[in-house]
Amino acid sequence: EQYINQQLLIDISIDSNFSTCQEDLSRTIDYAALCESVTQYVESKSFQLIETVANEVADLIKKQFKINQVAVGISKPHAIKNAE
Repeated sequence: EQYINQQLLIDISIDSNFSTCQEDLSRTIDYAALCESVTQYVESKSFQLIETVANEVADLIKKQFKINQVAVGISKPHAIKNAE
C-alpha cells in the first residue's frame, strides 16, 4: 500500500476568533492559499504514516499562517483492502 499513490482527504479545523474580521478578507485566513500550500507540501513528499502527514500539515499551517490552534484529520477513502 505504501508504494501506491493514494488520494487523501485532509480535514482541517482551525480554532480561531474571527469576530474582529468585520467582513475584511485581509483580517482572516486566505483559505485558497492555505489549501494550495497544503496540497503542494503533501504532493512533494513521501509519507509512510498518515499520522505523520497530519502532524506535518498542522505544523505547516501553524508556521505559515500564524495559527495557534489547528486540528488535522487524514483519511484514505480508497485504501486498499487487506494491504500489507
